[in-house]
Amino acid sequence: MNLGILAFTIEGIFMKQNLLQVDFNLWHYFCNMSCYYCVKHIPYYRSGDMIYIIKNGEYKLLCTVSSMMDRAISCLVKLFEKYSVGIISFSGAETFLFPEITDVIAFASKYVYRVQLITNGINLSPVLISKLEKLSNNIHISLSLDGNTLTSNYARTYNNEVALNLSLRALELLLDSSLSFDIMTVLSKFNIAYSSSFLEYLAMQKKRICVQMWPVFGVSDVRLQKDDAAHIMGIIQNYDNLNLILQPRAYFEAMYDYVRAGVRTIPCFLVNHCVYLNDLGDVKICPCNGLVKFGNVFDVDTPIPMRHPLCGEPTLKVMPCIQCFINWDIINLYLAGKIDLSEITRMSLFSDKDLTKLLTSIKAQTKTE
Repeated sequence: MNLGILAFTIEGIFMKQNLLQVDFNLWHYFCNMSCYYCVKHIPYYRSGDMIYIIKNGEYKLLCTVSSMMDRAISCLVKLFEKYSVGIISFSGAETFLFPEITDVIAFASKYVYRVQLITNGINLSPVLISKLEKLSNNIHISLSLDGNTLTSNYARTYNNEVALNLSLRALELLLDSSLSFDIMTVLSKFNIAYSSSFLEYLAMQKKRICVQMWPVFGVSDVRLQKDDAAHIMGIIQNYDNLNLILQPRAYFEAMYDYVRAGVRTIPCFLVNHCVYLNDLGDVKICPCNGLVKFGNVFDVDTPIPMRHPLCGEPTLKVMPCIQCFINWDIINLYLAGKIDLSEITRMSLFSDKDLTKLLTSIKAQTKTE
């Protein structure tokens, strides 16, 4: 065994802070789609290793693909020096925008329990699927899909039938693969009325599919309104009839309350256990694109904000917000004693024995009063 890796491991056992999840936001300015509720991407052009941005019809050299990959790995090296991570979620714009990302994924997979790869599926191919299957056994794909029609998936593909068909083809590829995967659906004014029919569509597929749903936040003109809670109640009432692995019934009941009230009604502990990291090394608290920046992984003095037996009191205290409700609230429900651990581990993203131990440890340290 490499002595450097051994030292890295020993240091992690005795000194590192545990994090449940890190949202690794890669090249958020580049994408092959332009989802209604997402960060607007910058038009770019790739020529060999060179990346050019397009502005006013002119091409300006920005960087090289290899330098972006090197920077991403450098961020992860520094992250894993400071923290022991349960799940690392590759997000940003589109994870598979550049094929070279598989080298970064391979590196990350050595230091975490689960590598979550969030994708719109457009660049997924049989060749890429096969490569990921051979890369590591802890890879999990999260396919972003809001519906199976142009109307229900409008926020992602608008009226682009080609893009929709590519995303649906990605679903078929995942169904035929051995990869762990789920569907991630953002509920907005565009698809809430079709949410039940979309779930019925997924329930008819050749395998039982795991689905994560949550209401859009931060974009006021597409957010769910009080009356939309009726559609969520429809899912609750049909919960046991769907041949799907859904978030717990208590999760949908909490979502129903959130949409009705306009604010969350359950406590949020995520600020103590999850962080956001971008490819510049900036670290922010909370997986929802960050609430407060508290350092950079390249800085020696980046504080550890979480409470942990080996680390004492947190050096940075942040009050959780009350405005959002996301898929990670399944963790909040568990930590608040509203659902059992088994209701989490049945979800494919969390079906890992080491993650189960980590969640149990976090629950033991959580004060709910």
